[in-house]
Amino acid sequence: MTAIGTPGPVSLDLDGRTALVTGAAGGIGRACALRLAAAGATVRAVDRDTDGLTRLVADHPNGAPGRIEPCPLVFEHGQIALLAAHAAHAAVAIDTANLLAETRKTLTELEAANEIIRDRSAVIERASDVHDRLTELVLRGGGVQDVAGAVAEVLHGEVEFTEPGGAPAEALDRSRADGHAVRDGADWVAAVGTGGEVLGALVLRGHPALDPVDQRTLERAAMVTSLLLLARRTAGEAEQRVRGELLDDLLNAADRDPRLLRERAARVGADLDAPHVVLAARTDGPRPDDAHSHGTDRHRLRSAASHLAATRRGLAAVRDGGAVLLLPLGPDDDPAHTAFVHRTLGAVTDYDARRGTELLRTLGAYFACGMSPARTKDALHVHVNTVAQRLDRVSRLLGPDWQTPARALEIQLALRLHQLSSAVAGHTGA
Repeated sequence: MTAIGTPGPVSLDLDGRTALVTGAAGGIGRACALRLAAAGATVRAVDRDTDGLTRLVADHPNGAPGRIEPCPLVFEHGQIALLAAHAAHAAVAIDTANLLAETRKTLTELEAANEIIRDRSAVIERASDVHDRLTELVLRGGGVQDVAGAVAEVLHGEVEFTEPGGAPAEALDRSRADGHAVRDGADWVAAVGTGGEVLGALVLRGHPALDPVDQRTLERAAMVTSLLLLARRTAGEAEQRVRGELLDDLLNAADRDPRLLRERAARVGADLDAPHVVLAARTDGPRPDDAHSHGTDRHRLRSAASHLAATRRGLAAVRDGGAVLLLPLGPDDDPAHTAFVHRTLGAVTDYDARRGTELLRTLGAYFACGMSPARTKDALHVHVNTVAQRLDRVSRLLGPDWQTPARALEIQLALRLHQLSSAVAGHTGA
């Protein structure tokens, strides 16, 4: 078997060939020059080291194949100057290229900065626009929905005002505590209120990404909404007070100048020369275990009375814990009165007409007897079970809340209007 060993040097035959070796005075160049000459080549050894080339030639054995021709490399001053000039030109070209790259980078950064500035300017312009629009809304007496509409148009989203119970409780509490709009999922919530009272919230729907300036815009709109609600409440309370004082004077001060009373009534939209109906309403006395509910009922009764007086050009006052209303009595064919009576009592009157029952009469007697079934059965001369059955039927027709203060007040007013309209119609027919 033949052993496999490390291969030896490759045999070269360069007889008659010429080789050019640079850097031949030392190192790898020297070794290459000697090896090529030994293989028979004529080696032209180039280097700036003249002494090194001399030693290279001396190290080539006499009689060996090939030869070494030293080629000392000597640069003249003109060549050096020319090379330096070329190097200077190259340096200028490199510096110019670097400067151009830096200029392009700077221009790119400036364009990005300009884009940011343009975006900021657009946002600030939107904020200024909504500020002007909100100011205009306040000056011309706009409402809460006008504010929501203006903000929705500027922020390109859906904005709505909600009562405290209609907004997310946790987000509303955070907004109230921080004094800023807060994110709630895909929505933004800004509390509307003053002091320790929350009046509601402005909610921006489906707008999870909100710019800080736009967030401030929503907060400013919430502040304007608070001012509008407070102004409306203050004006309403002042008007209620004026209406109540006027009704008190009409009921108690018989010596007042009628002309002055008419002028005061005209300022709140009431016409004292027109026929009116007087309606008194009160809540049941408080139960020993539910005094808070009684206070709430009284507040709702007064609110309902004030609302009816304001919307029907009447007067309302609080007397002895109840409410007294003075409402205009229009002709029996007044569309507004007819619509109100039908909307409130239509289900009962229609049932009486179809079945020949006396639910409406029972309802009137029930309120006249202080909502007491026992006294109502005496007034109608029927059994108490009959009264209970009729009132149960009324509950099915009018809804289970018909005896709450607000509904009861509307029903009594509708009963009174119905009775007076019937009386007027009967008198006209006679």
